[in-house]
Amino acid sequence: MIHLAATVGDPTSIGPEVASQSIPKFLRENPSVVVHLFAPRSVLKNLKHARLEIHDHRDSKSEKFVPGRPNIKSGARALEDLWIASEACIRNYCDALITGPLDKFICAKTDKEFTGHTEFLQKRTKSDGTTMLLASESLRVALVTTHIPLKDVSKNLKKEKIEKTILRTHQFLKTFSKSPKIAVCGLNPHASDRGVFGTEEQKIILPAIQSLKRKGLTIEGPVSPDSFFHRAENYDAVICMYHDQGLIPLKMKYFYEAVNITLGLPFLRTSVDHGTAFDIAGKSKASSLSYAKALEYACQWAKRFRQKDRGST
Repeated sequence: MIHLAATVGDPTSIGPEVASQSIPKFLRENPSVVVHLFAPRSVLKNLKHARLEIHDHRDSKSEKFVPGRPNIKSGARALEDLWIASEACIRNYCDALITGPLDKFICAKTDKEFTGHTEFLQKRTKSDGTTMLLASESLRVALVTTHIPLKDVSKNLKKEKIEKTILRTHQFLKTFSKSPKIAVCGLNPHASDRGVFGTEEQKIILPAIQSLKRKGLTIEGPVSPDSFFHRAENYDAVICMYHDQGLIPLKMKYFYEAVNITLGLPFLRTSVDHGTAFDIAGKSKASSLSYAKALEYACQWAKRFRQKDRGST
């Protein structure tokens, strides 16, 4: 059996309803999976299944979380559930982690160092580094830099950082493809047009690409970001230098279906590619497609990873 750990994120967000909509259907379609959901029972209305185990560490029948009304307690509960769910993966009780949306600002009121799921899990697992990969059915983008100001992107680009991003992405893709094909975007307009608009491509990005090509990876780049994405789906993944370079084209086409994947942890973590949407929480307006895709991605990866672990092809 595959065991998946999952959270709903902030219990006053749309997390509980998208999880409640997605999990029963997912379990019906995947008879070899058990889902362990770490969340307050009070926000999970009529959510039952033989292969669903709800872990409410407080048995919180008395806790009142009102949809659309976040507060310090809801943020604290989101962090508690994340901590316990990640512990299940660290101890190998579960094969992968699926996370619901939370509010960074609210969570930071409980944990001043909290800046997001990815950073929390990297620190929690003492991982060397992580890569944020956003995936849809036919387009995947991995980010070299993530949540930093645009003015700081250039100084945060290092040859080693780009190489590690490509290698983590390549390793993940090999779970699904024997010979992944990767494209790497430039930073500047027209990938600097041979140095006319900047030097990052020649001094940092190209050397990283050449180094990994010598190791046998199939990589193209630096490609011009403005014209590349119309053919991006011919590649297994696209490496982007900063947050919006990758997320704008992805969300333009796959806003409701994309999944956020964290690479570099000792386990796979997938997440919805949307926020808390407090304004529509509890109003039955939220789309559950992203949570469903996050469950599917985690399940597919866990099954294929186990096959590779057993020496299967």
